[in-house]
Order: sequence, then C-alpha cells, then structure tokens
Amino acid sequence: MAKDGRGYRAGAFALELEGKIVGYIRKCDLGKLKGEMVSNNLGPTNVVKKHIAKMSWDVMSFEVGMGMGNELLQWMQASFKLNHLRKNGAFIMFDHNYEVQRRCDFTDAHITEVGFGTYDAKGKEGVYFSIKIQPETCRFTDGGGKLNPLVGSNQKLHANTNFVLDVPGVDAKFISKMELPKYTCKVTEDARGEFIESQYVPTAVEVSDLKFTIGSQSYKTWYDDAMKFLVAGERAETQEKTIAINVKGPNNKDDICILTFKNCGYKEVQFAEAMEANKDSAANFVTTFYVEQVEVEIKKFD
Repeated sequence: MAKDGRGYRAGAFALELEGKIVGYIRKCDLGKLKGEMVSNNLGPTNVVKKHIAKMSWDVMSFEVGMGMGNELLQWMQASFKLNHLRKNGAFIMFDHNYEVQRRCDFTDAHITEVGFGTYDAKGKEGVYFSIKIQPETCRFTDGGGKLNPLVGSNQKLHANTNFVLDVPGVDAKFISKMELPKYTCKVTEDARGEFIESQYVPTAVEVSDLKFTIGSQSYKTWYDDAMKFLVAGERAETQEKTIAINVKGPNNKDDICILTFKNCGYKEVQFAEAMEANKDSAANFVTTFYVEQVEVEIKKFD
C-alpha cells in the first residue's frame, strides 16, 4: 500500500539485477505463489478433505529493449554459451512521483527462455526481447526511496524495420519479414524434504525455428539451395548454415545488434502463397530453418 493510503499506477516498474538497474522494461508478469493441493477421500464422510502438500514460485516474464544494461546482456550471453548462471534481483514498482512503493526480490533465478521477436520492413514498433526466468525464492516487501526514471538515449535507436540478412549461398536482399526463434533452457525441480522451496537445475537447451518471408524475385537461389539440402541430401553438419542478422540504426548504416544463428538447415520452403486474381499484394515465398545455437552481440546499449 502507498504511504498515504492511496493506490498507485501499475505501469511504472524497473528491473534490478545484483543491485543495479539494468533495463527499463515494457512489460512484466511476476507469476504467482501457488500451493499444490492434495485431496483425501475418507470413508466415514462424503466431504472431500483438502490440504496443501507443497508450494512453488511461478516463472516470471518480462520484455526489455535492446538498449538493456550490460549486466542483463552478459547473463543472456552466458546462458547461450551453456554457462547457466543463477542471479539475484528485483522488480521495483513506483508511483507517479517515482517513489518506490513495492519490491519483488528474487534469488537464484535461471533464464529459461529468450524470444527475439519479429522484424518487419513495414513495421512500426521498437525491438524487444521477451525473457522468462525461474526463481528459487521470491519476497514482496514495502518500498522506500526514490528511483531514477531516466531512460537511456540508445533506446530510440532500436526499431524492427531496419535489418540486413546474411545467408550464405543465396540472395538475401529482398527480405520483407523475419520471425525469429526462441531460445529455451528447460529446468527441472530439485526438491529436498528439508526445505519448503525447491532448487532448480538446468537440463536441455533448444532453439525453435527461424522463418523468412522473401520477395519472389530472388526465389531461384533459395530454391536451388534448398534442393541441394533437402532433395540431393547435402545435409552434413558442415553443410549447415550460419545465418547472421544485422539490426541497423535509423541511418540504416550503423550496426546496433548482430544476431547469429548457427547449425541452421532448411526445414520448409513454401514457394506459393494462396493465389487470388487481382490480389493487392506482392508475391512472396516463405522459408523456414531449424536452428541449434544462437549468439547475440549488442553494439549500443545503456
């Protein structure tokens, strides 16, 4: 509750990591504290008796701009390199005067998912990473103090419209849309009878598919390349591709971020959309790749 007994807005919050504000986030979901219920059917009564067997903390999720703090970027990069770090931090909520009203402190969190979003040459949005973390403990406490609300100047550099795609062996100039994959690190609960709150251990890592919408004027190089991979059987690991995406600044020259996807192979090629007489759109085709690994390098961050 606010100090004067009034409510406060829900749309003012920031992420703290190891004691430092690391990014001004657009959206967050703090999950929930939940108890797992057990039902007991007892012979002498027709009333089902219930009790809680154990408790757990839900996954937290948030969206952060590409101009994030370096601490968050390094945490992501470590996870991509299979160096799974546990981090402590907090989501901080403040009012219209930037007085801190509430904190949600978490400990020993693992990154469990990173989504890279969609890029569209006709888009009108900024670029955000969607991130999920699994904490081991959470504690909500009252606020105190004032939060500096300044947003870094690099945030305005990031839009989803300016990008350059590099795919070896094909003409990648006429890309209109890119649907980028999600990195997922599965964690398994490691419960101990001595403790109420479980620990979590990382297990398998997986990256979902990468999908491009491409102008039909360049279909031949993609078609020939896909035929080699899918039909002729040139599918050895050495023949998989490393695909790079350079996110550009407003001048379309400066590199803001480089996304690199490794061990990529053709999965689907759709050379004709549903066709309709006098349809008011350009002809495109869609290509989907599987991906094994991802790397992120951000050139300008706050």
